[in-house]
Amino acid sequence: ADSSVRDFLLKTAFLPNFSVKIAGDLSGHANAGQILSGLNRRNFFTEKRTQLEPTYRYHPLFREFLLSCAGKAFSAETISSLRLKAAQMLEASGQVDDAAELYRESQDWQDMVRLILQNAHSLATQGRIETLERWILALPEGMCKAAPWLLYWRGICRLAPDPAGARLYFTEAYNLFKRLRDRTGLLLSWAGAVDTYLYEWNVGAPLKRWIRELKRLMKDESFPSPDIEIAVTVRMFNAMFFVQPQDRDFPSWQQKMLGYLAHIEEPDQRMMLSAQLLFYYSWTGEVDKMGKQIRDFDARKGVQSASPMTSILWLSQLAVYSWFRAKHEESLRLVQEALELSERSGMHVGDTRVIAQGVFASLTAGDSKTAGSYLAKMKAI
Repeated sequence: ADSSVRDFLLKTAFLPNFSVKIAGDLSGHANAGQILSGLNRRNFFTEKRTQLEPTYRYHPLFREFLLSCAGKAFSAETISSLRLKAAQMLEASGQVDDAAELYRESQDWQDMVRLILQNAHSLATQGRIETLERWILALPEGMCKAAPWLLYWRGICRLAPDPAGARLYFTEAYNLFKRLRDRTGLLLSWAGAVDTYLYEWNVGAPLKRWIRELKRLMKDESFPSPDIEIAVTVRMFNAMFFVQPQDRDFPSWQQKMLGYLAHIEEPDQRMMLSAQLLFYYSWTGEVDKMGKQIRDFDARKGVQSASPMTSILWLSQLAVYSWFRAKHEESLRLVQEALELSERSGMHVGDTRVIAQGVFASLTAGDSKTAGSYLAKMKAI
């Protein structure tokens, strides 16, 4: 290749996937489209993907070779500058995964943290917990300890596989947010800490301490936003139900739940609130109220538009309702649907409860073989 093409290749090798515009802006070559088209046409280790805007990528081994050559051709300062510029361009174009990798390689921790915090909520909602955790773990050891939002999201990442471990992160974040007087972070960390007890069914005295803590927090101030109010209400309702349903404030939290459902239109929030009420009614034996709650909500349409975690919770409660009505095959179908969604999304927070429902439905249907297979799955968790 001539020197111009060689320079183009060495500079664009820092981009895992790229458009013609990004390649041209990074390399400084106005004829980027012509170069890439020629490389692809001659099958020169350059793959073209046709989308709304065509993108290119080099064969992994070819890219590795180019990066090795770039390491010899450019100074360390130039390489660092190219990585940083490439990361910023990729982030601006929405390629956040590739941008995160380049921020890590260039050790631009400030931009890496910013990228994490800007995308954490959407990653968690999509079930991409492993990606979020990988980004956080890429940061230098100790950076999280002074950053309460990183601690909070680390707790979210550990919630499913290790609720007790997640509790440590939520508690550290809670204490830092309290010191910083960040009420949004404080309430979300409180909700996360409560979740850890509910997910591991550890609903004894420690959970009562968090109930008292919220009562203290709510004496003088209101909620920073409706979304946070709903998140906290759901956790307080569940916490009180499990450890102190006799509390004089419990009916008011239940009324809050019902009140939200009367006017909230957002599908994920409606489904979450409905599922939590179904869970409560299943424990109090109010099967008629379960049925009414399900009829009041378009379950099948909701599953398509809600987050994976909320949909799994909803499907598991539908399975319980079907079981109560002796519709064992329907219950097992819903259990399987919930588990398949867990597998596709990577959200395994409720697997134990869902599998347990599979055991119950199998046994009451007289199918000990299927019950045994579900027990084997539970043992493997």
